[in-house]
Amino acid sequence: MNGLEEELRTISGSVSLSKDIAKHVQSRLGYGSIVIVTANPIAYASSIRKQWLKLIRWKQHERASTLDIQAIRQRSHEIAQMQLATFSVPDSSNESFYMKSVVVTTTERLLTFAPFCPTMYVATPVDRETLYKITSFMPEGALVVIYDEQNKL
Repeated sequence: MNGLEEELRTISGSVSLSKDIAKHVQSRLGYGSIVIVTANPIAYASSIRKQWLKLIRWKQHERASTLDIQAIRQRSHEIAQMQLATFSVPDSSNESFYMKSVVVTTTERLLTFAPFCPTMYVATPVDRETLYKITSFMPEGALVVIYDEQNKL
């Protein structure tokens, strides 16, 4: 994984994996598309999307509870960006990874088509060789976030 930044993350007992990913995705969305690698993409996409919507509602509540005009503008901009995010689980057909904000998929799918994305979350056990293959088309300086094996949905 030459030229890529690698971040190892561990989840505490009170935070779910999907909640942690949703919060982290918010900070990385401005860099471009995001790929989340997992063994069960449909379940994870549903769970992450649910946490994403909760995060949007929390931001809206935060915006409504302040009188500071700068804070209101900032929160409004964040909320607008978050509402534009699209989540996708490509099937085995030729559905494209392009034009999607967040793509949740399997390692096997990425081995047939490694996407060009600035951020990848690996939420399933992957050996080093496979990780190198699925990150081979990522741009230099891209971020690969690897979660440890004990994390749950």
